[in-house]
This record gives sequence, structure tokens and C-alpha cells, in this order.
Amino acid sequence: MKFSTAALLTALMLPSSASVFAQPQSNELAFAQTDGYYGSSAGATTPGSTGSADELYFLATAFGYNMTINFTDANGNTIATLFGDAGDPNAAYSGDSFELDGVASGDPAIGTPCAAGDEVACVLATGTSQDLSSVFSSLDGDNGFFGGGSLDVTIDTSDVSAADTPEPSSLLLLATGLFCGAIVVRSRARAGHGDSVSAT
Repeated sequence: MKFSTAALLTALMLPSSASVFAQPQSNELAFAQTDGYYGSSAGATTPGSTGSADELYFLATAFGYNMTINFTDANGNTIATLFGDAGDPNAAYSGDSFELDGVASGDPAIGTPCAAGDEVACVLATGTSQDLSSVFSSLDGDNGFFGGGSLDVTIDTSDVSAADTPEPSSLLLLATGLFCGAIVVRSRARAGHGDSVSAT
């Protein structure tokens, strides 16, 4: 009983917990790329697009490399992802088929922390056009785009919510709750000792 009372008080005093990633309604995606083999292409989604409507596709030479470029918020959570081997039958090689998925696309990578690696790059989304040529090159053996092409991507971050962090006042509230819980436990412990003493 002592523990449950203290735990209840502490739970009541805790600040409301926030999810690691607050899912926004949508973000707009746009890209423009040139490639010496596949030519030029461009595309954009509209705000509010969901599912497959929040996905863009293009072809570019990847020189046999598989790669993923994740765009992140300030906390390192993925808000859009660009990856190869997307399954376009018109690609000369499977890795040359690319897909760009937005925050409302349903891609399982969205909302998860980005972990950079040999085949994965994490790029902070700025909300403006970003030249990814050097990032692409770092993932395809420094080959870049065939014929010296380029890739510019814009990820609209205006409707992307970052994870909430406790304010100082919330932390003070937490400390107060823990303190009150300790007092209740101590008071009940003393009362319990008093009850156990019998007069002779």
C-alpha cells in the first residue's frame, strides 16, 4: 500500500510524455536531377498528399551501389527518405531506380532515428533546395552522376513537428512529485511503527 500510494502521487505529478516523433500532417517534396545516361527529370508532391501520392521516382546511375539518404529533423528523426533499388523496370540496373518518400507516405523509416553507415547518409532537412550531389557521390564510390549530373531536393519542413522536450517547469514538477511521494512513504512507515507498539 505504501508503495502504491507513492507511485500514484508520482505518476500524477509527472509531466505528460511526448512521442519520440510527432507525426505531422504532410510535407511537400520536390526534386530536380540530371544524369548523363538517363537525362533530366523533376517532380513534386502537393501539401496534404498521403500514401503513394507522397512518393516521387526517378532514374540515375548508381554504378551498382545501393544507397539510402534520410532527411532528418533537428532531433535526428527521419522525415523523408530517398533510396535506390526501387523497382522501376526501365532502369538499366536495379540500383538506378530511386524513390523519394515523404513523411505521410507510410514508409516505415519515417519517424525513426537515422543511423548513418556505408550505404546510409543522414541529411538535416533545411526546408530549402539542397544539392545532394556530394552526398550521392559519397555513397556510390565517388562516381557521382554519370556525365557530371546533379541532384537537388527540397523537403518542406514547415509542418514537421520535432519531438517535445520537457520544460524546466515540468522537471520541477517531477521533482516535487518525487519529494511528496517520499514524504508519504516516510509518514506511513512511522505510523506503521507506532501501530506495532503495544502497552504492557
